[in-house]
Amino acid sequence: LRIISTFSKKIIEIGCGKGYWLSLLQKSKQYEMESCVGVDKYAIEDPHIETVIKGTPSILQNKKYKEHTLLLCYPDQGEDVSAQCLEYYDGNIIIHIGELCMTHNSTKVMGTQAPFGRTTSSEFQVTLMAEWHMLLSYKLESFPFANDYLTVWKRTRPEPGLSNGLGEQEEEEVDEQEEVE
Repeated sequence: LRIISTFSKKIIEIGCGKGYWLSLLQKSKQYEMESCVGVDKYAIEDPHIETVIKGTPSILQNKKYKEHTLLLCYPDQGEDVSAQCLEYYDGNIIIHIGELCMTHNSTKVMGTQAPFGRTTSSEFQVTLMAEWHMLLSYKLESFPFANDYLTVWKRTRPEPGLSNGLGEQEEEEVDEQEEVE
């Protein structure tokens, strides 16, 4: 919980179920009720927190969630929620809880059959590694058959003029050479 609170004071969790992780954050007294939003596509009876709303990853298009950190805890149990979240999320920090291919052998049970783990899709993981960079990886206590980590990711945003490895001056020289030719 301390790791999560270090990176954001506003959290939105997609596929939150009853909001267990968010309830723990609120009980830690580091989050106010309105700063934790849980979203699940099913109508949840008896949620752990008051701010669980019915919705899908498309809710991330709402500008009011841009400043929120996206929390994903086992998001793809039978569905591909995580890849949809990457498509819609425009914020800068993602906290992932579960198995990823880059976190030590991904899954302990039938590792060769689940090289990307069992909690998020391969599409999500490939995009995550290509467009984000990992800030932190923390091994969680888990069931003997799981290999769960809490990882924190920050969006990699290329700087204008520097995204292709050329400095701005070098880019101008390349443009001038193209005009001459």
